[in-house]
Amino acid sequence: MNRPTSRYFWVNCRRYEASSQKMTGAEIRAIANTAVNEPLIRDLNAAVPHKPPNEVYVGDGEVVDLDGEPHFFTVPPATMYRGNEG
Repeated sequence: MNRPTSRYFWVNCRRYEASSQKMTGAEIRAIANTAVNEPLIRDLNAAVPHKPPNEVYVGDGEVVDLDGEPHFFTVPPATMYRGNEG
C-alpha cells in the first residue's frame, strides 16, 4: 500500500502548501516570502523528537522533494554593533 505524499512544507515555523511535489529553493522562498539575502536551511531531523538538528543549505536552484513535510528556516545576515565611535 502506497503512503500518500505530502505537498506541504514549513519555513520558520509556518506551514505552506506547495504547488508541486518537488520545488526549487527559489520557489520555496517565493511562497514563504523570505529575503533573498537570508540562507535557506533544511533541518533533516525536525520531525524526530530529541534528536539534534541536521542542517543543510538549500540553494535557489536546488530541487527538494517535499515528502514528509520538510522543515526549513532562514538566518538573517549577521551584524556587528560597534557602539559609539567618536
